[in-house]
Amino acid sequence: MEGLYDLIKDVYQGRQNWRLKARIVRLWELCPMEQPGSPFAIEMVVIDAQGGKIQATIRKPMIRKFRGALVEGRVYRMIFFGVVKNTGSYRACRHEFKLLFHGKTRVVECEGVPIPMYGLSLMTTEDIKNTGGRSDYLIDFMGILSVVSSEKTSDRSGRTTRFIVMEMNDDKGMIRCTMLEEYVDAINVHLAEAGDELPVLWCSLVGLTLNGFEIGASIGVIGEGYKELPLKDDFLGFFQGRQSWSCMLQKRLADLFFAWHEGNFIVLGTIAAVQKDDQWWYYDCRCMKAVNEDGGEYFCPACCCMNVEHVTPRFKLKLEVFDGEDTTALILFDSDAEYLLGKSCA
Repeated sequence: MEGLYDLIKDVYQGRQNWRLKARIVRLWELCPMEQPGSPFAIEMVVIDAQGGKIQATIRKPMIRKFRGALVEGRVYRMIFFGVVKNTGSYRACRHEFKLLFHGKTRVVECEGVPIPMYGLSLMTTEDIKNTGGRSDYLIDFMGILSVVSSEKTSDRSGRTTRFIVMEMNDDKGMIRCTMLEEYVDAINVHLAEAGDELPVLWCSLVGLTLNGFEIGASIGVIGEGYKELPLKDDFLGFFQGRQSWSCMLQKRLADLFFAWHEGNFIVLGTIAAVQKDDQWWYYDCRCMKAVNEDGGEYFCPACCCMNVEHVTPRFKLKLEVFDGEDTTALILFDSDAEYLLGKSCA
């Protein structure tokens, strides 16, 4: 029976009688900002048993026929599609083509079919940074959630949007992420369930920006990578037990004093004092980079804004840290300081 179905990787333009057996791994509606419940299109990503993925679109005339008949996560037999070039920004798949549902398209739900549930194509922080923040494709990423800001709001075109900024780490480095609207609540749920543990999260179909990636209210999804990740012994064991994370090893301060290469390391220590001789705060731009002040005006070298009108004070605490043998000075920046102090710099 499997021979009756085509493989997604073989789909090309010029033929419509394609027969696919595939799982809907993501499904979302595209709605006007002023009419959130009235979609003008439905988008989805489907995956077959061979791991081939392709994006499919249901345009407005066909929404009534298929809306409600398709459920994310379920497997369907699908036949007869239009096939068009996969172009434009925010493409969910790297397939050369994408599918269009039309009046002759038929779908029937299947059960017990061994097809991947998520079909993630994970990128590392190094891969993301190599794009320069410019990519026409949405990405998948997994890492340790290490820093989360307090909830903030942004007012644009008369609409208020809730967001948080967080940092996620993998074995290649750190990336800064912006989570919007309902994903703020999703992150808060994960943090509440994690307690004193650091959650490992995966984010699917997210859009890249110059400063990291941004998860908007229409496409992104968040899931747990691991159920348990304690802060101390088990946390260190997690890193040291995985070859791909072997660069993140626990170090003594004495080891770092004589380190000859850059890297990411874990140091367990006690904050012995806060040095008060240096300025403990700074102003940043909306791009979250420090600004330079000149005669009461602010310039952002990161985004080249010559006159930054709105600046935000951020923590920059210089700490003395003792690891049981040695003492050194470390900088504690805004999100970490805010977490420890329970208050914002502003």
